Amino acid sequence: MTPRNTTRLLMLILLTLALCAGCSDDDDPVTPTPDPTVTEIIGATGGTLAMAGEMSLEVPAGALATDIEFTVGPAASPPVLLDGWKAVSAYYDIQPAGTDFGQDASLTMTYDQSAIPNFVTEDELVVHTHDGTGWSDLGGLADVDA
Repeated sequence: MTPRNTTRLLMLILLTLALCAGCSDDDDPVTPTPDPTVTEIIGATGGTLAMAGEMSLEVPAGALATDIEFTVGPAASPPVLLDGWKAVSAYYDIQPAGTDFGQDASLTMTYDQSAIPNFVTEDELVVHTHDGTGWSDLGGLADVDA
């Protein structure tokens, strides 16, 4: 084998090794999936906990006496709906559960209009919370314009 052929063979081997270095047998993406949870400390001056384009919790000034660390993310295992109920949005786990706000906070969530049953109008939509044992209506009205 001539030195020129040896150099070509070596370059071909190196190129093959370089191409295969990024190969793997699994389907895992090269970039890890970001953590879908969002954490925000909100205190007496108020603040917002938000998952961009999905939901937000706006706490007005004076609603909390102390700083509280809030976390929101997709619910790992959504609770079973009651008979006749239909979910039209994603399920979120907002922590800490049972937080007592001194005044009304505003929860905004996106929903899928095509998931609303034909006999229900958008202004009849309600938001419920599940405490691990049962469902409770959070109160308030759906703002269909928003």
